[in-house]
Order: sequence, then structure tokens, then C-alpha cells
Amino acid sequence: MDNYLRDVLYLNEDPFKIGVPEHPEIWAGSEDIKRDLERMIGNMLVSESSTLNVIWGILGTGKTYSSKYFYNKGIRNVLEELQKGRILDEFDFFCFPPFTTTIGGMRDIQFFDMLLNEIGLNLRRSDRAKEIFEKALSGDDSLVNSFIETSILSYQFKSVIDSGINPDELFQKISESFLPSDPPLSLTRIPYILETFIFILKILSHPEYGFKRIFIWIDEVEKFEQMPRVEWQTNNNFLRDYVDKILEKVHVMLLITTARRDVAELRQFLDDPVRRRLTYVFELTSILEENQAIQYVEQLLYYYRSDNAPGVLSSTFPFERDCVRKLITESGTYQAIPPRGINIVFQKALASLRREAYQINPDEPITFEQLKEIMVT
Repeated sequence: MDNYLRDVLYLNEDPFKIGVPEHPEIWAGSEDIKRDLERMIGNMLVSESSTLNVIWGILGTGKTYSSKYFYNKGIRNVLEELQKGRILDEFDFFCFPPFTTTIGGMRDIQFFDMLLNEIGLNLRRSDRAKEIFEKALSGDDSLVNSFIETSILSYQFKSVIDSGINPDELFQKISESFLPSDPPLSLTRIPYILETFIFILKILSHPEYGFKRIFIWIDEVEKFEQMPRVEWQTNNNFLRDYVDKILEKVHVMLLITTARRDVAELRQFLDDPVRRRLTYVFELTSILEENQAIQYVEQLLYYYRSDNAPGVLSSTFPFERDCVRKLITESGTYQAIPPRGINIVFQKALASLRREAYQINPDEPITFEQLKEIMVT
């Protein structure tokens, strides 16, 4: 099977996977969407202010993919463009991998525990973050001390600093003893989690030795709608208080899937005080028109093309170009669809070819009529 994919279809792997890879390298589809997202990220990189933002859209438009693309390489690419010439000389940023909102049986603070646990886990993996915390906790730092003096966790934080604890132990101590655990799941823990969250972000963005910018992506915020009203409101209060307490350098992106292309639907997930604090509200409209859909297929096939491919291959190989057009057209009329819909169609087409070990001449791509005879729909 693998040899067929490489030696007959000249592909390193299936380009049309339905799931999102952990580290996407390619942006396929609307270049306008990519450019607008890059401009938004660029604004955040040069802004001194903290922001709370929403990227929203209907199912399958690529919100999760976009977040992982920008986490993996997109922000770095934007920064490199900004550094060409003038703006940001010595500049480092920290981008947390996208967190997925979770809810479950005893869910009143699952969202917050998820947030704190994911942050602690990823900070332990970052040598640069450890270095920042070591500096913050090892001396007479006025910024850190002033925050601790006004913190409801002042005693715990002072104890940590006085004990000379290292960053790994700090994060472990936060999860084990900083936060009241009786009862283990209780809304009374929310203020402590908020304080710890703010403490971590303020140290990471320290003006003298911290990251210049911090990015946090929170996916599937639409799950807020499934929570009882008191939990929904608690989550919103948390986001509101985050904005009011973090004034600089930290940018949070909330990813929300809506049932319809209607920005008013955001009211189901975010209350008025939170919506009034949003800096950017970006609709991800990766609904591809016919020419864009064909280009999307071409870009994926090109990116995954194997090194042993002969030079005579067409841009849509193993499919004839008209075959691509007909595969994405229902009843003879094209209806704009999101990238995931295209992936499903072509995943089935490639699977049908592989099942039959269908032999295709490099200079004679398969036609729609030939594919139709073997394809399972």
C-alpha cells in the first residue's frame, strides 16, 4: 500500500486527512484569509496592550487547523517579516499550543483546571520559561513582590520564593497545594486559579527579562453553551477579569464554532462585558469557491508530492483536472464548501485507487469516468 502511494500516485502520504496534524506546515486554500490572520497577529506582535480575541466560523472552516498552523510556524513567519528592516530586533515570544475546552460530569471548574494544567505542562517543557521563573523567584524583584502583596495567594507565593524553589517544583506545588482542594471540584477555587493564572502570565511577560509577547489559543469555546448558566457566567467572569488584570503583552484567542454565519450567535457563548472587551473578532470564512477549491487540491498534492515524481506530472495528478472539478461539483452545480468537505471527497477517491491498486500512467491522469467506476461514495 505504501509503495503504491509513493511509486504510482507519487505522494509521500495522503494529503486529505480529516483530522488536524499536530504540527501543520502548509497553508492551503484562501490566501486572503491567511493574509488577514497574519495582519492580525502582526498587530499583536507590535502592540503593547493585552488582547482578548475571537476567531469564529461554521464547522469545518479550519479554526483548529489555523490555530495549530500559527502556533507551529505562522507566528514565527509573521515575526520574520516584521523584522525585515526595522521593527523588532531582539524579540522572543511564547506561544502555548492550542488548548481544547473540556466539560464532563463534575465540570464546574474543569475549564479552569484544564487551562492551568496545560499552562504548567508546557512551561515545564520550555527552558526559556524556566529561566524567566528562576530570575523572578531568586531576587528582590519589585514587580513580582508588588503583585504578591495584593494577591489572595500572597502567603503561598511568598513561601515559594523564600524556599528558593525551582520552576518545576513551583508548577507542581501550584497544582498540589496552592489551590484549595476541599471539595476537589468547587467554584470557590476560581479566584485562586485566576490569581495563579495571572501570576504566571505576569512573570512570563516581565518587562526586563520575560517574553516580549505571549499567545494562548483556547479551542472549542462553544462548549460553554452546554454548561449550566452559573458555570457559563463563571467562565465569562474569568475571561473578563483576565482582561482587566493583564494589561500588556498577552494575547488570548478564543476559537468558537457557530451553527450559522451570524456574529450575533457569539452571545450564546460570551456575555456583554466580555464581548465589549474583545479587540479582534475574526470570522474564518474558508468556504471555497470552485476555482479556490481546485487550487486547494493542487496545493495539497504539490506539498505531499514525493521526490521520485517524474517531471511530466500535472498539478492535479493522479486526477485529471476536469476530474477534480467534477468531484467537487454536485449535480453539475458547484456549491461552496469548507476544506474539510473537500478532504472527505478526495480521501475517498485516493482510498478507492489504493484499494484497487489502480495503475495510472504519469502522463495520463485518471478521468472522472474511470474513477467513478471504482469509487465508493
